[in-house]
Amino acid sequence: MAKKPKNKKASSALAAPAQVQLAEQQLQDGRVQDAINTLFRVEAEIRRYSSPGKGPTLPLHLANLQPVAARLMARAMFERSSVAETLEDRCKDLHNAVQRAPADTTYLLALGACQLLAENSESAYDYFAKAQMDAPDNPLVKRAVTLGLLATGKTREVRDARKASPEENLDAPLQRLFAMRDFFVGHQAQAAALFAPTATAKPSVATHLFGGLLALAAGDVSNAQQRLNDIPAFDRNPSTGERAALATQFFYRGALSFELGNLEAAASALFEAEDLAQKTPIKLPFLARLPLYFHKLAEAALQHSEVKLAVECWQRTLTLNPKDQMATANLIAALRVLGNQAWREGRHLEALEYWQRALQHTPQDEKLLLNAAAACQLLERHEEVLIHLRALARRWRQQVKQDADATLKERLLVLEKHLIEKMMKADRPNHEIISELDAALSLDAANPEMRRKYIEFYFDIGQPKQALKHIEYLERHGAESAELLAQKGLALEMTNKATAAHKCLERALELEPTNPLARQAYLASLGREGANAVKRKQLASAINLFQKQLEIEPTYKPALINMGYVYFSMDEVEKAQAALAQAIAAHPDDAHAYVNVGAVYFHNGYNKEAKALFKQAEALNPSADCLFEIGDIYLSECKHKEGAAYFERAAKTASAEMLIEMYITLTEHHDDKKIAKTLEHLLELVMQKNPSLPLPHLVKFTHMMTQGNLAAAEAELVEAERLILANPEYAPMMKEVDEFKRTFKQIKQLVEKEGLPPALLGLLGKVKVD
Repeated sequence: MAKKPKNKKASSALAAPAQVQLAEQQLQDGRVQDAINTLFRVEAEIRRYSSPGKGPTLPLHLANLQPVAARLMARAMFERSSVAETLEDRCKDLHNAVQRAPADTTYLLALGACQLLAENSESAYDYFAKAQMDAPDNPLVKRAVTLGLLATGKTREVRDARKASPEENLDAPLQRLFAMRDFFVGHQAQAAALFAPTATAKPSVATHLFGGLLALAAGDVSNAQQRLNDIPAFDRNPSTGERAALATQFFYRGALSFELGNLEAAASALFEAEDLAQKTPIKLPFLARLPLYFHKLAEAALQHSEVKLAVECWQRTLTLNPKDQMATANLIAALRVLGNQAWREGRHLEALEYWQRALQHTPQDEKLLLNAAAACQLLERHEEVLIHLRALARRWRQQVKQDADATLKERLLVLEKHLIEKMMKADRPNHEIISELDAALSLDAANPEMRRKYIEFYFDIGQPKQALKHIEYLERHGAESAELLAQKGLALEMTNKATAAHKCLERALELEPTNPLARQAYLASLGREGANAVKRKQLASAINLFQKQLEIEPTYKPALINMGYVYFSMDEVEKAQAALAQAIAAHPDDAHAYVNVGAVYFHNGYNKEAKALFKQAEALNPSADCLFEIGDIYLSECKHKEGAAYFERAAKTASAEMLIEMYITLTEHHDDKKIAKTLEHLLELVMQKNPSLPLPHLVKFTHMMTQGNLAAAEAELVEAERLILANPEYAPMMKEVDEFKRTFKQIKQLVEKEGLPPALLGLLGKVKVD
């Protein structure tokens, strides 16, 4: 027999206690809105059971739960009210709290205070009076009721309350309220007496504030200034109320200083007032008046040529009211003036900072963009140069679309060309450069300068087919040129169309025999053909191709050296030696010529001649590059000891990057024990030269893995990851680290679970670092 489905309402009702517990936990965790949503569900459940037709009473567990849920909801509403964005929302939340906990004086007082801020003084007094009925002896309630009486103009009742209160029960806040009553009814002297400083008592913040304000209201400016300037010292962090009083005191101190013409003191006090008010959760009334004072202060500062003070005032105005258009316009103008002045005086960084601050408010200002770009260029902040120039290009493109002004279009094309050159030089992402190129070409599809930029860019990123499209476009729409034919030949050769490439390059040289690009492209093409002929053992054809290179450039070093190599392979020693001697004679001061010629001799068994040439190369250029090149030649012939010795010498002046390159080169011969110490020394030097470089640790990781030392390998991998995370510039290496981590995990599992001996890890294959 099928079971009957359970009653969903009953199931939900049983969950209500758990929901209340959840709401309580959410409140403890500070998740106020989640708690309110949870309690709304509980209240909805209780309403369903208490609706007509559900019986005369709630189930016992819900009846017991109802007051608990109400108290929790009141607490949650109260907490949410403290962060409400508008006064209306705050009052609404506090009203809901009072509805659910009408006897809680905290909620009544808070709602009354909220009504005061909303200028509903009668309503505020009603809530304060309700609180008094429940807690007549509570000092805070007494103050609230007194404040409510003052707000509603019931000064006689305040007087009666004062008479009924013993002097010893009058705390300082209540005394201040009574003083306010005296002031309102015209007893200024009596009110001020309550705040006169005494020799025995340490005045509170409120005493300073009220004393100064009462003196100011009474027209005693000197006494008001003295009281407002007297800031009490604190041996602790001030409370929220004290901070609010301090902020208010600074405001009136600043306002009074401004009226007396002391701009510096006024600015200092008003700035301090704003800073304190922004850090105080209470929304202080004077904040609404600050923008007006800042405007006046800025105007007065300009009259005294205090432009920096004016800038600070308008900046603070916008902090309080971001939509103040007058403050925005004035701030931009002042920042522009300061920037121009700093630039003329050679303070370029300061000028840039002013212009960039102005650009935050007017990001499409052309003059500011040009100024900022020029300053960034001078300061070698190349990324920022691109940002400003691209923004300017976008601005001009919009203008050209709206009004096809020929002069502006010409200026934009010049800017685009300059910008694209800089983006290519800065190695910006390909999609950004293509986007800028497309935007430039859309202005003038037939513009040859932009087409040439496309060709240059596509060659740089290795896309000859794309470059070829633009080359052919220029061919169709222009005269034949050696430069364009040379580029076409390069593109064809890169797409494995050697015959067509040769024709283009030969035609380019016919048109302009001295064209550098055509000459170099044709020489390179012949060299590649010669190298391919050597691989195919077509040595005579190779010699012909190298001689063809020499016809174009008689001292072409690669051709002479390659001919020497081929003649040795053909056992024509004298011709080989003649070609190599010619290479040296043509380049007597080129150390690499000696190294390359020495390598040919060395590979053909003429060790004595090779060593002599290496010594001459070293004498000409004793740099790490040259020593590394010679060491690599020895290693290629398995002369490990000699190769390692050259590497050791090169290591003394080599960069960290070259040291790593030498290490990787040596690891290809890691079985030779003679170079083990050199390997270790190279890594030590790398870490000394650049301790933050992750790569040496990845290299050591791979070495430790091949040695079967899992613990050491893991330590190196952890250190590499730490360095990458600490230096954003190495972030691209994280992908490699993740791959190594996966490899390490797999191998470790083989060792731990499958029992594979660590010593055999090298047989699993080496992890290679490029």
